[in-house]
Amino acid sequence: MNTSTDIDTIPPGQVVFTEFGSAGDIVTGLQDEFPGLSRSTVWRWAQPRDAGGTDGIIPSRYHRPLLRLAQRLGKSLSADDLVHGREQGR
Repeated sequence: MNTSTDIDTIPPGQVVFTEFGSAGDIVTGLQDEFPGLSRSTVWRWAQPRDAGGTDGIIPSRYHRPLLRLAQRLGKSLSADDLVHGREQGR
């Protein structure tokens, strides 16, 4: 996902793991809205496409629930983080 113009950007999938921890922690936080969500689905958000992942892209249906979860837990997560990723060191 990183190109020469965004080499200092953490992809959205990795930002979510940085804020919430493991795939299991994320699934637990989203289980009320997505009862069938699996850890492997969430894990793919932070994996490269050639390893079966999404190259850091998080499907939009999870954006609003992730933002609500972040607010509930006092985490620093923005809509921009979920779409564009985050600059390293932020």
